[in-house]
Amino acid sequence: MNKSCSTCNLTFEKEVGFFYGAMYVSYGLTSGFFIIAYVLDALFFQVKVQYLIAFLVLSFVVLMPITYRLARLIWMNIFYAHDPNCKNRLMEETILAESQMTHQENPKESKKFD
Repeated sequence: MNKSCSTCNLTFEKEVGFFYGAMYVSYGLTSGFFIIAYVLDALFFQVKVQYLIAFLVLSFVVLMPITYRLARLIWMNIFYAHDPNCKNRLMEETILAESQMTHQENPKESKKFD
């Protein structure tokens, strides 16, 4: 995972160990999946317990990278609000900073317009 946003330079990890809380989110996602799979099996399929456990373990291993990323994403979105105008605001700030630097480099030219 990137340390910061490539668009707005927002640092994702607020402090060391920030994403430890994502473990709880991951636990909740995985437990929810297991419960849904068990209920579906009990209601519709009634397969042997050994096959159900094998299916759950295999699905856990396959879905672990997805669950890991999703849990971190959910945890991060609890603390950071998404700003869809971030890129536009960043461009405006960059243009403003560049124009201020130009005026600082050429003070004589900026006085002509005052």
